[in-house]
Amino acid sequence: MTEVDGELKSRAEGRVGLLLRDKWRIDGLLGLGGMAAVYSATHRNGKRAAVKILHAEAALSPDIRARFLREGYLANKVEHPGAVSILDDDVDSDGTVFLVMELLHGQTLESAREGGSVSIEELLVIAHRVLDVLAAAHERKIVHRDLKPANVFVCTDGTVKILDFGIARLNSVTQTPSQATGRDSALGTPGYMPPEQARGRWEEVDGQSDLWSLGATLFAVLGGRPVHQAPTVNEQLLAAMTLPAPPLSSVAPNAPHELALLVDRALSFEKSARFADARAMQAEVARVFEEVSGKPLSETAPLGLSFRRRSVEPEPPTLAAANHTLSNAITATPRRVSPLWAVAVGLSAAVLFGVLGFVARSSRGSRSPAPTAVASPAPVDAVVAPTSTPSSAPQSSFTAPATVPLPSASAAPAPSASTATTHKTEPKAGLGPKAAAKAAGRSGAAPKPSSSAAPDPFIRRK
Repeated sequence: MTEVDGELKSRAEGRVGLLLRDKWRIDGLLGLGGMAAVYSATHRNGKRAAVKILHAEAALSPDIRARFLREGYLANKVEHPGAVSILDDDVDSDGTVFLVMELLHGQTLESAREGGSVSIEELLVIAHRVLDVLAAAHERKIVHRDLKPANVFVCTDGTVKILDFGIARLNSVTQTPSQATGRDSALGTPGYMPPEQARGRWEEVDGQSDLWSLGATLFAVLGGRPVHQAPTVNEQLLAAMTLPAPPLSSVAPNAPHELALLVDRALSFEKSARFADARAMQAEVARVFEEVSGKPLSETAPLGLSFRRRSVEPEPPTLAAANHTLSNAITATPRRVSPLWAVAVGLSAAVLFGVLGFVARSSRGSRSPAPTAVASPAPVDAVVAPTSTPSSAPQSSFTAPATVPLPSASAAPAPSASTATTHKTEPKAGLGPKAAAKAAGRSGAAPKPSSSAAPDPFIRRK
């Protein structure tokens, strides 16, 4: 991006949030071109629309201002659903010139082309619908003169719209070529200009010129490049003036033969070799579609998911920020513990501490020389050791406890009644039975298990 482009974009983004004529609030920037910027906007009555604002530099020219405002007149004159409806035009108190038009949801053919998501069948359906709009415009003597992938918009409901009638020309019997064109001789996009338009022969620019531009649009989508390539705009314009278009097969060898013939005919250097009008080309598109797909082209043929998934309108910043915050909150919230799981943890902990307490009390109270029997607890698979949490922590932040397995049977054989379940006090050497018992009582020591017994996992050792 050049410094000028960056300044233009910065200035365009700076309009977001402003009011036009105290009724249209600018919500967000949708697109930026060399002549104007397009925004999503909301009227004070809640209606949403798109607002196209002419750049301040361009608004200084009376000719450009007149042509800009003429877009609304011409687009509405087409009287076809495929021409974008212009709802209003006005000038703000600071001199800002703007148009209000219907807000579209979908994507341009240029965006789909760059994403590589357009199938041949989809492309033919789009071409068929574009030709329907062009036929309606040409019947009313309106020539678009700037048809290209960026000006073909595919809505999410499958409607195809032609954008930017700003440099369209209304052929009137009362206009001479000079009056109709004025300073328009340099207008258009060189990569999509037919020879007569590139040469500035405006008296020859008509409906067939739009058909050449549609052929160039199909060529760019299928071949991945414009018809004429050159290092500079002037050289590209010169090539459009003097060189015939290369055959489609030279850049898209996998394109169906019938489709290649259709595109090559639309791009014929001589007008006499092109389709006579939009209806003739539309009929050929329908025939090629049936040849390629094996089924007739329906007027309501649905377009693929690649066009229904996307929207040209960006999400409002406030909603995007709210979604981001909500997403973080969901991610950061600790996982809640199931009530049944919590009960199981509590019961297991109670059993564990009860058994340990019982063993400790039995050991401390073993003052009799008689053998003390400790019943083995019922077998369990695991002992749950809950993670300690601060008493102030909410229950929702409780962390799922880890499980600690007991020693396996292979590590410690099952205790027998004669070993693991009985602990005897060993008498000291040289003492009689009564003396040994008294000595044991005075020392308070716990009775030592037999050396042949397996260690009891429930007994604490100090």
